[in-house]
Amino acid sequence: MLAPFVVLFLFLFIVFIIAVTLLNYKYVSKYDDLTKLEEWGHRFNLPRKSIGKLGPHSPSEISLEMHQRSLRSMAELKMTQLEPM
Repeated sequence: MLAPFVVLFLFLFIVFIIAVTLLNYKYVSKYDDLTKLEEWGHRFNLPRKSIGKLGPHSPSEISLEMHQRSLRSMAELKMTQLEPM
């Protein structure tokens, strides 16, 4: 009765581990955009010591990129408010 749920959980857990380790560290370079895991870790201020790195970028690079994105979105919002309809 419980076996299908256990199998599903194990499958999803293995897919998550493969996605985090193999894809995030092997196929994403420092020159690529931030990964969603890095953005998520920065947004929720996850401690690096307990979780470890969530991608190839350093914490300072992630903070800088997130700050630049927020500035760009604020500038775009101002531009749309200034445009006449």
